[in-house]
Amino acid sequence: MKNKFLALGLLAVAFAGCSKDDDPSIDYDQLNKKWYYDTTVVNGHSFPYDDNEECGKDYIQLLADGTYNDVDVFECNEYTDTGFWTREGNVITISDGVNSAQGTVKKLTSTRFEVKTTYDYDGDGNDDTVIERYVSTP
Repeated sequence: MKNKFLALGLLAVAFAGCSKDDDPSIDYDQLNKKWYYDTTVVNGHSFPYDDNEECGKDYIQLLADGTYNDVDVFECNEYTDTGFWTREGNVITISDGVNSAQGTVKKLTSTRFEVKTTYDYDGDGNDDTVIERYVSTP
């Protein structure tokens, strides 16, 4: 199966949330839907998500009951990882029961969702500023 980001980035790497304050301009009710992987921005360099199949697109679905489904379409079959998520202020925490990660919501509209974090994206030993971008329509 394909190797891909698991829900708001890599679960194996802890995200570092910057602030726990609510941004009054963000409607957090928009979170509860399917979000399709779009772009990863690392230190200002943009990388389009290129792990989709012709028969379907990978996505994360955040549910109102505090669970999530991370769906990977591979050879036209859906493979789903599940876990739990919470929000405190503008920081989202996700957990698969073993690992947990945090990201700071930078943008959330009915069609776009952006989460910012810092971790060693490229494995070179240095932390990178990473923004994960999602869209609500495939």
